[in-house]
Amino acid sequence: MHFNVITRFNNCFKRKQTSSLSSPVIMLLLKLVRIKEATVADCVSILCDLKVNYESYFGVRILDSALIIAPQLSNRLIDEVCASIRVQLDNEPEIIDQLEHRKLKLDVEATALSKRKRLCFKTTFKAS
Repeated sequence: MHFNVITRFNNCFKRKQTSSLSSPVIMLLLKLVRIKEATVADCVSILCDLKVNYESYFGVRILDSALIIAPQLSNRLIDEVCASIRVQLDNEPEIIDQLEHRKLKLDVEATALSKRKRLCFKTTFKAS
């Protein structure tokens, strides 16, 4: 199903020469699907349903207490990792900040030089 939607989207996109993803034509072809995030209780319920399959496939016994604690630990771990990464990003070393600033400056200069080069190239051929 996804393949058909993407193919149809690509054909329409090429045919109409549309540059905006908010185009009414594209919005007619695609449907927005909102999915509610699963709660810890939902995860426990899903794992309980999958328990028999996992036990038979892997040949192990899974305790009910493991099914209950796994989503709780996962939820806490994801929250802690995201917070840790956010703190690291906010506290970048000075040298990295300076290098990123210099890279941005060089990128802007390179873009300006590229535009100037194209302009000179066009004027040279017009003069010829």
